[in-house]
Amino acid sequence: RSKLRRKDSVTITFGTGQISGNFAWDYICDGDGKLCIGMRFITATNESDEPFQDAPFDGILGLALPRLAEAQDFSFFDSLVRNGSLKRNLFSVFFARGDHE
Repeated sequence: RSKLRRKDSVTITFGTGQISGNFAWDYICDGDGKLCIGMRFITATNESDEPFQDAPFDGILGLALPRLAEAQDFSFFDSLVRNGSLKRNLFSVFFARGDHE
């Protein structure tokens, strides 16, 4: 993965769309700011209309495991595990049916 150090942008194609962006590093925190982890990610500079044109969000946090991520230090889950940020190596997400859940 030595090529990763020389480039500073990438285009990722998936399913029905694609996103281009620049590599960045910052702290990613939960909503309460109680859990923060410094990690690399990709800032979107261009995205295809499909499927993003009607999406009511500002961005995407990739949740790939290390082998599927751009590189190991782009994996949110692996960063949490390697940093010892979790009491147990367990992560869950709640999907609400509406805005009031």
